[in-house]
Amino acid sequence: MILLVLIIIFMLILAATAAYSWFFFSKKMPPKVSSEASAELLAGENCGLCGYHSCAAYLEALLLNKEKNARRCRLQESFEQENFIAKLKEIYNYNYIAANKVAYVFCGGNKQHSKYRFNYTGVASCAAAHLNVLNSKQCLYGCIGLGDCAASCPQQAITVSKGLAYVHKDLCKSCGSCVVLCPTKVIKFVDKAADFVVACSSHDNAEVTAAACSVGCMACGTCLKRAPLGGFSIKDNLCSIDYRTGQEDRWRAAVKCESRAIVPLAKDEHKRFLRKLRQEKG
Repeated sequence: MILLVLIIIFMLILAATAAYSWFFFSKKMPPKVSSEASAELLAGENCGLCGYHSCAAYLEALLLNKEKNARRCRLQESFEQENFIAKLKEIYNYNYIAANKVAYVFCGGNKQHSKYRFNYTGVASCAAAHLNVLNSKQCLYGCIGLGDCAASCPQQAITVSKGLAYVHKDLCKSCGSCVVLCPTKVIKFVDKAADFVVACSSHDNAEVTAAACSVGCMACGTCLKRAPLGGFSIKDNLCSIDYRTGQEDRWRAAVKCESRAIVPLAKDEHKRFLRKLRQEKG
């Protein structure tokens, strides 16, 4: 009798474990994507322009969260991309938007602040310029400024002025199209709630950076001294911010930054920042 009870308990435990495993993994793991299914959702041409060997491989990468950009298919029009994303949500319960992130151009080197090696007169494309000359600016890490990101943005959230791209935070939907396309990788995601950013991507030493751009990060360490609780750190000649720390200290670092590389994330905060800067200097 005791043996029978133990067997029943053991079988119940196995059944409960199997049920839990099915429920958990069926929600977490997407189904295997067939070529027929991918052809219905995508162009189905297997052209490779997205960077994957087939439409099915691209779709699987999206569903497994190995690929972040759901707009890589170059054979889809904008409205087709929107339909594709809607179907992904409907069929696979897929959420491609990083709601707490926004794209940002980590460069402040416009034509006023940057020095140029030469005047580029080739094809007006960042990808073409990078392929041929890397960058016409002295800083090879900086924004090329020819607008591939703006042309690719389905929300028209990016504008280019004076050789520098700018992402409008309120319009950005975090699709990642610009992040993928940028040849210098100067566009990255940042926390939407971030107050300040280090608007520089140069890993050159201070002397080289200063010679190329007047607003580049010198990795001088002033921010660490002025705002020890601001989450600042320096690696490979470039400062970065850990946004898990408090925000108030960062004002002090920003106003004391000699090269003005630390700036507010939101454009409408710049006036407030400049007033604070004048008060500190006054």
